[in-house]
Amino acid sequence: MLFFLNFYSYGNFGYIVIDPGHGGKDPGAIGKWGIKEKDITLSVSKKIANILKKEYGFKVILTREEDIFLSLSERAEIAKRYNAKLFVSIDCNYFEMSNIKGPEVFFLSNESRKLAFFINQRINEFTKSRGITKANFYLLRNIYIPSVIIEIGYVSNPEEANLLIDKNYQYLLARGIAEGIREYVNWYISER
Repeated sequence: MLFFLNFYSYGNFGYIVIDPGHGGKDPGAIGKWGIKEKDITLSVSKKIANILKKEYGFKVILTREEDIFLSLSERAEIAKRYNAKLFVSIDCNYFEMSNIKGPEVFFLSNESRKLAFFINQRINEFTKSRGITKANFYLLRNIYIPSVIIEIGYVSNPEEANLLIDKNYQYLLARGIAEGIREYVNWYISER
């Protein structure tokens, strides 16, 4: 198993789509001090893509690389166009009670649950996550490959909002998510 993985090129796995939620006319949740979800998701997504490509050699597509609006169906279409193997959407949460905090990973199907498990495990190494949750979201219903939506934290929580705009914390999140994706791929390869 380890011998095989040492010689496996992640570039052969196929495309991984990283989807920064919201964008353009859709700012997403607006948190403390006017921070916008769309800016945080783009910044973290670029960091994830960078780690996956430069450190591990994966082929990665970002659904958006700038502040533009994409509908949910357009995001799903990008995954189909590239015949992607994985789809990971990055979002932030908002709740009226500002004391609620923590990342959460959503999935729908069986292999997606495994992907959610590996990502959540890595995130939990540096912050307390809210776990993994099965959810019937539009994106998860309309993408027929292992896919997850990661709510990386609550912009409505002042403490967590401060973390989410911090570049070092964003890097920790990106590192955890990228390592979780790589662990899922290792598991996927070993099962084939």
